[in-house]
Amino acid sequence: MGKLQIGIIHLDFPENPEEESKDYVTCLSTERLSRYAGIPSEGIIGQILRPLEPGERVTPGNFAANTVFVDLMQGVIASRGPQTKDLIEDAKRLARGTLFVVDRRTRAPEGPVREIL
Repeated sequence: MGKLQIGIIHLDFPENPEEESKDYVTCLSTERLSRYAGIPSEGIIGQILRPLEPGERVTPGNFAANTVFVDLMQGVIASRGPQTKDLIEDAKRLARGTLFVVDRRTRAPEGPVREIL
């Protein structure tokens, strides 16, 4: 499986001075972002709701998920998950219930699921 490169982009809106600048979390490469062709909605994971303090992490409290990205990821997981060896093995071991797909960068990917963005 491919690995998404996650980053934060800062956008200003000089054509609309009343609109505040915004910070977005994206999985698009800097090469893709530098093409000036616009940012597809599917490439925006979500928006940071307020400026982050130095060293502050993105958390559910300061982040709003982009439903277009969420729908895309759920579609990818739904279509490719049934053919993914690790998910098949986990589902067989679970037998009944909910199989959570957790980002491996989480602090304790083998622990209980507490936060889902």
